[in-house]
Amino acid sequence: MATEDTATDIKLSTHRSGTLARSSSTTTCVWAFAVDYGDATYVAVSWEEDGALWMGLVDPLSARSSSGEWTISSSTEVSSGLLSSSARVADHWHIFAFGYQILTFSVDSADDLWMLVVDTTLAVVQAIHVANADGSDSPLSSLPDDTGTNDHFCVQADDTSLVAVSIGAGSAAGAHIPIRHYVYVVDIDTELIDSEGDFTFSGSDILWESSATWLDQSHPCSALSLRLTSSSSITGYEWQVLAPGALSGGANVLYLLATEDLATESAELLSLERDPPVAGWDSSLQMATQVLFSNGFRFVFCRSNVRPSPSVSPPSDAGDIVYWLLDDTLGFASGYSAGIPRVIGRTSTAIRRNRPHTSRFSSGGTDYLILCWDERDGCHMRVYALAYG
Repeated sequence: MATEDTATDIKLSTHRSGTLARSSSTTTCVWAFAVDYGDATYVAVSWEEDGALWMGLVDPLSARSSSGEWTISSSTEVSSGLLSSSARVADHWHIFAFGYQILTFSVDSADDLWMLVVDTTLAVVQAIHVANADGSDSPLSSLPDDTGTNDHFCVQADDTSLVAVSIGAGSAAGAHIPIRHYVYVVDIDTELIDSEGDFTFSGSDILWESSATWLDQSHPCSALSLRLTSSSSITGYEWQVLAPGALSGGANVLYLLATEDLATESAELLSLERDPPVAGWDSSLQMATQVLFSNGFRFVFCRSNVRPSPSVSPPSDAGDIVYWLLDDTLGFASGYSAGIPRVIGRTSTAIRRNRPHTSRFSSGGTDYLILCWDERDGCHMRVYALAYG
């Protein structure tokens, strides 16, 4: 029987699916994560609700309510008291590291960045002000002029206490300006930045496309960063960034880029495209996320909104959630091909999905992949059982 280490194929089968946090006429819930809680019973979930950041615990193998909702225990607002009355949480990231839940969040003005260290009781034990626009309020660093803190990501940076948070930079003043990522490395034990640097994607790897007149974002991150210890396909690389070709909403390609350190120019390892259904249309691949396995395979998920090319007014961000399975050479696994990802099931063409986030969970000898996303009615979570072949 194949194991994760020896598998030549990995199959997904839906185990549970339901609503995590429901929106209403007065409440909007978006941007959900489900993250390792450190045991085999619960996952820690987080979501944004009306400008506040919330957390709770969910048993991903439990039955849902009669209305199809997951049961969330220990629900608590973790951003309480940190922001002014006019500021709202807008975009966050959530990981499990060093026995803590680590959450970073931006604000709606995209000029402020916080890091929360949360213990097993979901109490905030540290609230670290990482950076803001002008260096006021004694944050660890002021932001460079060309950055915005929305669409950032964070990742465990070492085996002791370092967490790296990356924010994108790039000017919308002209087309094809290279993207830069400023990476702040925070020691959660001392609340001090251990190191600070930036690395630049070369123009041949990924371009900041600003020709669309409706483009209003100048922080083209919207990606997952992943630190790897070893893999047959990427030996020697420590940092990876999975990023869209642009944040214009018209990015028809995802790039997997890697760098040995934060000062070395990145190398392009992979590009993924979804074939447009009609000439002149694009598939707008955004909000990329991935799960890596010990045999070097990985699932790559993203939001894909098939629509006319960006000659029309700003489109909705929402669309399909699509995915590929890649093998340890970064080739397509059996049954997958370039340009034709798989689409997660939906009951109606009117359903529009966005902001996928993925994680792993294991219990009772079975491995699971957990996918969160949001729709108009709120945040959803689906649990897939993994079968190794």
